[in-house]
Amino acid sequence: VVDDITEFYKQTYNNYISTKQEALKETLRLIHFGLNCCGLTGTVIDSARETCPKKEGLEALITTVTNITPTATTVSVMSYYIVG
Repeated sequence: VVDDITEFYKQTYNNYISTKQEALKETLRLIHFGLNCCGLTGTVIDSARETCPKKEGLEALITTVTNITPTATTVSVMSYYIVG
């Protein structure tokens, strides 16, 4: 299941980078905001940073948004969003 979710995310991410389709952007935003993550690298130079949760004030200075590396927790949360 983790491999399937990882592959789905990578395909969605790469398709968005190449096409900039609005539907793919919203899919990435849902994933990023739901899991508080950002792209494949988790860095501010990520190509799809417009889909990432925004950090403001001190939060931007002292915290980082993680990359989307699926774990058991990620799979559980994503399953909740998909099923729930």
